[in-house]
Amino acid sequence: MEIVQHVAEDTLEQYSMQTLSEAEAEPVEKHLLMCRYCRDQLVNITAFVTAMLGAAAKIREDEQV
Repeated sequence: MEIVQHVAEDTLEQYSMQTLSEAEAEPVEKHLLMCRYCRDQLVNITAFVTAMLGAAAKIREDEQV
């Protein structure tokens, strides 16, 4: 039986935000090719990050008015 360790959520968040170095991103990308669970987590995290960035932009926009 193979035991699979998943990518940590904070690492997936950094990957989603493209803040990992190339060396840090490479093992994440390799893992994502094999792990459906982490790919699903990445989709959810990316949706959350996108929503939060959009909300923050809206707040900044409203503050400038």
